[in-house]
Amino acid sequence: MLGKPKDPEQAKGMLRQLRGEEHLVITGVAVVDAGRCLTSHTATRVVMRHYSDDEVASYISSGDAMDKAGAYGIQHPLFHPASHVEGCYLNVVGLPLCTLVQMLEVVGLNRRPRPLWALPSQCQDCSQRGTLT
Repeated sequence: MLGKPKDPEQAKGMLRQLRGEEHLVITGVAVVDAGRCLTSHTATRVVMRHYSDDEVASYISSGDAMDKAGAYGIQHPLFHPASHVEGCYLNVVGLPLCTLVQMLEVVGLNRRPRPLWALPSQCQDCSQRGTLT
């Protein structure tokens, strides 16, 4: 289990450990409503690319690695650490939106589309895509 790194050296170790490997990102979600508690989780398979030590050093020096579990932000515009994501992309970003929306519907909260908000292109195959935008 990889949490947020405590320092740049630990971030470097995490990124080296993940390089070229695959791992699961698992996020738990809970919705509490008037004494009722729903819980769920989402698991996403992430395959990391073979990034260089120079890329790791540059990414860590940006400061972005320090507040991310596993020391990486999949959405980073320059680093792009993953070669492949299987499952919910937004889970890896930090919140499995589709899981949350489905749980909110169970407790009676209807989603309201926001015309200026759109799912990222990585969510192209999401079963909820047409209903969330």
